[in-house]
Amino acid sequence: MDSKARVQPPARSTVRPARPLPLSRRLKKLGIALLSHVVVPLYRSYMALVAATSRVDLSAAAALFGARRPGAVVVCAILHQDVFALPYLLRGRRIVTFVNLSDAGQVIARILETLGFLVERGGSSTRVSRLVPVLGRLVARARAEAPAGGVLFAFACDGSRGPAGAVKGGTALFALRTGAAVYVAKLAARPALYLPTWDRTLVPLPFSRIRLLVEGPIALPHGPLRQTLEPLRRSIEHRLHWLHTTAFAGGRPRPARLTPLAEAPPAFRRGRGAGPPPGHRRPKARR
Repeated sequence: MDSKARVQPPARSTVRPARPLPLSRRLKKLGIALLSHVVVPLYRSYMALVAATSRVDLSAAAALFGARRPGAVVVCAILHQDVFALPYLLRGRRIVTFVNLSDAGQVIARILETLGFLVERGGSSTRVSRLVPVLGRLVARARAEAPAGGVLFAFACDGSRGPAGAVKGGTALFALRTGAAVYVAKLAARPALYLPTWDRTLVPLPFSRIRLLVEGPIALPHGPLRQTLEPLRRSIEHRLHWLHTTAFAGGRPRPARLTPLAEAPPAFRRGRGAGPPPGHRRPKARR
């Protein structure tokens, strides 16, 4: 071999090194992590006080957990209004849910995980491009876990930005893809605070009366997806609106008007809450 032969330089790598996060972003991530350590114990302490001093009736949840048996997929649709209190009341049940990828979502996901929820992270259902990946993971999880002992999912189907009561299509699409039994649930609490947010978040007060209202299962329509998705979405929305009205029956404050999705885009106008579905008997709200 010729000793004078030139040594070929190593080929240049085409992989660019990862760019470090800007300082502002790193500080923001640190702040979110610190906030999680503060918010989680405060939230759990407050809800523990509420639960210990209140009359809590969760008997209707037996229908949900009874439907979770080997081979079954169950999905419960709720309003975003109940995302503060309901997770604590249903803690330790290994319920699967998803939370968006925002900074606030990071804190919420941390709270849910400490309560025994199984959390998938994904985009808002208002953007299909961000919903598809997490929907695929949720469907795969349902098919993988259902044979062992059944699996229960819970989705705030008018979140994460509203308008309040406008049920997005993700829950219906998930149910049609998995054949899930669909239930709807609404929390009723008196006395309670309603925060000045788009969803009027429900915060039960100590020494209150808390009751969970549940309806279902909702029959899945048969036929091609494009013909069954919207009817199922409307049925979920209709029943949730009715439970919302029932939860406030005979008490104060009056329920906020919910917006059917058909009336929401593009101006996001406020609409009236739906009445009872045909042939439906309104459950009595306990006081």
